[in-house]
Amino acid sequence: MHQLEASINPKLLAPIGRVAANFAMLEMEMAIAIRFLIFWEPAPTDNASYIVTSELNFKDKIALFSALYQFRFPGQGPKFVELRIFTKRLNEANEKRNSLLHASWAIDTEEDRSTRITFRARARKGLETIFEKIDVKQIQDAADFIGEVTYDVQQFEIGGGKSGIMCRE
Repeated sequence: MHQLEASINPKLLAPIGRVAANFAMLEMEMAIAIRFLIFWEPAPTDNASYIVTSELNFKDKIALFSALYQFRFPGQGPKFVELRIFTKRLNEANEKRNSLLHASWAIDTEEDRSTRITFRARARKGLETIFEKIDVKQIQDAADFIGEVTYDVQQFEIGGGKSGIMCRE
């Protein structure tokens, strides 16, 4: 059987896999956090929130989480500031994941790198082709960051939301 494989440095495959796995965990934790905000009490047999979140892209999950959080914690106080920081980190995790998983790759002449290739079409600029050299450490850092954000979501759930969102800036 014939097949065509990506031209990526094999050393980058495991770190990219970590990005994918960590982001899958982040999506699951976001679904649990949204479920918590909807029901406010543990509801182990009610899967309605999972039905909703399973059909949402990640940006929409962030928006839903934010709206529910503001509903549960109204006002513009410290909890609102925490929410802004938190949603910024969630969006950054999403961007890191997308930039790595929705790219084409070309082998680089340097041992621990490959070139990420993406295309972007904008109304003002037209088509733009982006070439970016990426090394193993950059991908590992992205996977670590996504893991940290996932931990922050889990801490929100464990704390029952009562202390707000505990996250790093």
